[in-house]
Amino acid sequence: MNTFKQSMETVNGKLENVSCLAQLGLRLILAFGFYSAASSHWSNMAGTIHFFDKDLGIPLPAFNAYLATLTEFAGVLLLTLGLFTRYISIALIITMIVAILTAHWGNGYVAFENIPANSFLFSESGNLLGTTAGVEVYNNGLKVGDVDTVATGGMEIPVMYTFMLLMLVAKGAGGISLDRLFFKDAKSD
Repeated sequence: MNTFKQSMETVNGKLENVSCLAQLGLRLILAFGFYSAASSHWSNMAGTIHFFDKDLGIPLPAFNAYLATLTEFAGVLLLTLGLFTRYISIALIITMIVAILTAHWGNGYVAFENIPANSFLFSESGNLLGTTAGVEVYNNGLKVGDVDTVATGGMEIPVMYTFMLLMLVAKGAGGISLDRLFFKDAKSD
């Protein structure tokens, strides 16, 4: 029994060495996701402001649209570098909570529930394979024919992002980060 315990401790110690890779991967996945959202918001800021105002009823829609978008862009940069990771993660968690409560809550949990099963593949003409529905990017999502997807989808993606960010708040950026280099963040291991 004692040998089993020693073996488990040895294995666990070796597995701890890969946690910095997991934290790096988590940061980069989140950065990519926030880049997509921020770029979409920024490329049609007038539409984003309209969406915040008319569809979501968010007060000070222009201010909040810019604040959310700039927070997402800051997240892309800081998460990629692993710099001020805990702080930007908290700001992004707040952004995700607002998104969940205003844009996604009423649509259930599943992000892509309203999309036809065959719609994940697109033809070269921009139509979904097996349909004649055109695909256009707008606001913070896609419009497929008459079906809104991410913008009015369920809360699955922002909930996942929230818990991924919460892990970064709790554990830090990891060993492969500027936080570790500059601040010797011992909890980032």
